[in-house]
Amino acid sequence: GEHESSDFRRADLIVVNPAVDQRDNPFLLAAITAGIETSSEICLLIQNLPNRDRTIGVTGTAGKSTVTAMIGHILSGILGDAHVHVGGNLGGSLLERFEAIDEHDWVVLELSSFMLEGLTDERWSPHIAVITNFSPNHLDRYNTVEAYQQAKQSIFDYQDPDHDIAILGSGIREHFHIKAKQV
Repeated sequence: GEHESSDFRRADLIVVNPAVDQRDNPFLLAAITAGIETSSEICLLIQNLPNRDRTIGVTGTAGKSTVTAMIGHILSGILGDAHVHVGGNLGGSLLERFEAIDEHDWVVLELSSFMLEGLTDERWSPHIAVITNFSPNHLDRYNTVEAYQQAKQSIFDYQDPDHDIAILGSGIREHFHIKAKQV
């Protein structure tokens, strides 16, 4: 019925919802002080994906769900529903269907800025990173536009310039440092 600090100090792992602001959260501070590992659903997923080269991540201030659903729909029409897995912020956790993801399947993830924060620690970016647009948002959590921009930037930070692809919406280049091939 409610959170107790003692529960967070004796857990094996705390899986933090991306909507939870981890700054000064008393329960997460109790876990960290007790040496308890914290993670997120998206981090657990990407740590175990069979093939990073078959991942598409979509972010942006607006339009993430539409673009993610559209990419998933197009790929499903070509490859069949069994070979395309859409998740992240859209469609729920793929951990529930993880065993069905094959190394030849495509995984399409809608990645909010909150989800992307955790991927920095993993040093992970998708093979194909899509950013729809960028404008100030979530300033109640980030305090500055630059902090929000940095959260979004992580979708590109660990892309290989010789191998990965960045697909940018109009006006994006001026906001982000892109190392991968740009489309």
